[in-house]
Amino acid sequence: MERAFRDLMDDLQKLGNLDWKDAAAIETAITQKIPKLVALDEAYQNAREHSDLENIRIEGELAIKRAIAMILSDFIELFQQFTQNAEFRKRLTSLVLALVDGKSAV
Repeated sequence: MERAFRDLMDDLQKLGNLDWKDAAAIETAITQKIPKLVALDEAYQNAREHSDLENIRIEGELAIKRAIAMILSDFIELFQQFTQNAEFRKRLTSLVLALVDGKSAV
């Protein structure tokens, strides 16, 4: 499975001319987060139970799109909170710097 994944990642990078800034995070998203969200997607599950292969594939692609959007929205929310909420920024900064320095959060 790992070899197949590596081959797929290489193919995707070639197709999209991609140089992932955080390849490990992309790998986690592709192999863990997205499949988990797709498996929970009601429209996709409904298609799997009641549709033909073509419609299952179509709904699968839509489910993947929804999963990626959900993952992205979490990071957008994190960015918005950090830039617009002073208390959140203060606490997050304290936590992250403490983690980097190996100390308890201040």
